[in-house]
This record gives sequence, C-alpha cells and structure tokens, in this order.
Amino acid sequence: MINQFFRSATRSLTFVIAFILLISLFRNTALAQLILAKQLPTFTMGLVEFPPFAKTNPDTGQCEGSGIDTMMSLLNNNQAQLEVVCGSPARIYSEIEAGRVDFTINVKSTSSIKDFITFTDIPFALLSINFYQRTQKESTAHTNADSSPKKLAAIRDFDYVGYREHYLNQGFEFIDVPTPEDAVKLFISKRTDSLISYQRPYELYLHELEHNDYAHDDEHISVTSLIQAETFIGISRASKNYQRVVDIFDTIDKERKTKYLTDYTKN
Repeated sequence: MINQFFRSATRSLTFVIAFILLISLFRNTALAQLILAKQLPTFTMGLVEFPPFAKTNPDTGQCEGSGIDTMMSLLNNNQAQLEVVCGSPARIYSEIEAGRVDFTINVKSTSSIKDFITFTDIPFALLSINFYQRTQKESTAHTNADSSPKKLAAIRDFDYVGYREHYLNQGFEFIDVPTPEDAVKLFISKRTDSLISYQRPYELYLHELEHNDYAHDDEHISVTSLIQAETFIGISRASKNYQRVVDIFDTIDKERKTKYLTDYTKN
C-alpha cells in the first residue's frame, strides 16, 4: 500500500511539474513575443486618400486599402511595424514637411513635397491619368447662362504630372476638392463639365454607384488617356527615422522579384 501511495504521489507530482513547465513556457513565449514587438522599429506611412490603395473606413476611422496591405506585408517581412496616417494632400504634405510621417507614396513630380522628401527608385505602382469631358450637347443641356463649360474638377494640390498647368493654359477653371472621390462626385453630379482623374478611383466610384443601383449617364462622356505615371516610395527628410527607413527600403529593393511593389511576392 505504501508503494502504491508513492506511485500515486509521484504521478501527481510529475503532472504538477509538467503543468508548471507548460505555464512557464507559455508565459516566456508570450513575454518574448511582447519584448520582440517592442524592439521592432515602427515606421509611420502618410498616404493621400486614394481608393482602392488607401481610404479611411467611415465606420472604424482606420485607414485601409490594398496599398496599405502591401506595405504592411513588406515591412513585416523585414522585421518592422507599420502605422498609417491617411488624409487630404494638404494634411499629408504638412506631416511630411514636419517629419511626423516617415515616408509616403507619390509621383516624383509632386511639387508640393519635392523640397521635403527624398524619393527612392523603387516603383510602387503604375497609374493611369485620364481627362473626362461631357460632350458639347450634354454640357449645353445642363449649363445655365452664368456658368462656364470650362469648369474642371480636380484634387487640390495635385499637379497631375504637369497636366494641371496644361489645362490652366487652355483656359479651364479648376474646381479643387480634397479627395479623388470628391472630384469624381462633382463631375458625375454634372456640377462640372470636365474631370481630370486617376483611372482607378474613377472606376471604383462608378462601380459603387452601380452596386447601389444609382443611375448615372456615361454615354455622353468622352475619355482621353493622358499619361501613365509611376508612383515611388518617398522618405521625409525631417523624419527622425530617416536613415533606418532608407536602409529597410534598400533591403526591400534588393529582395523584390517584380518591378512594382504592388506585385511583390517574397519567396
């Protein structure tokens, strides 16, 4: 009976020890993960709202989009964490100048930030810029005597790779609004006769209208393809993390398998 007692006690003790070791291992693993997370560098990306790449979710207030997902994956693969700030061009450009964001994605010709940013040679995506215009018949039918058929909807602080100056020289009056979606809305609602826009936001907004069974007339709209523009990673010169951001994107550049980061896959 004594032997049976000791065997039972030994089994119980073994179980307790195993349980304690398991708990200890779990706690140490969780602690290690926490310490690792705290040690990983965190960089802030500032993005102009540009669906589908970046847009603030109205329900959560979080900045979401395919461009953010891509960059999150890239930085996670290179042992870094990402925070994202979305907003109008004016807000994001101000954040870049002040160094409150570490990097952004934009075309290299953007005059508002050229003095505050260093662009890498890493292309992020290829974008198409189009000029949309109502035919003269449709324009006349929806224009009163006091308005001009030369009103052109656009995003404030966007120079469209030089096409803003081009259309200003042709006598167009720019009606500037904060976001791509606002510009498309202005045009679709027939408050302007023309629109200059990147193709993806325009198509996305029309798709949302169709999804919501909202009727819109695109039969009297002509589309002129203007230019394809590459966007690049740009690093704020005022960022306290400037050199670390440069280094991590140097690593990403060496490892990438595709021309554009939007098509990036890491083996």
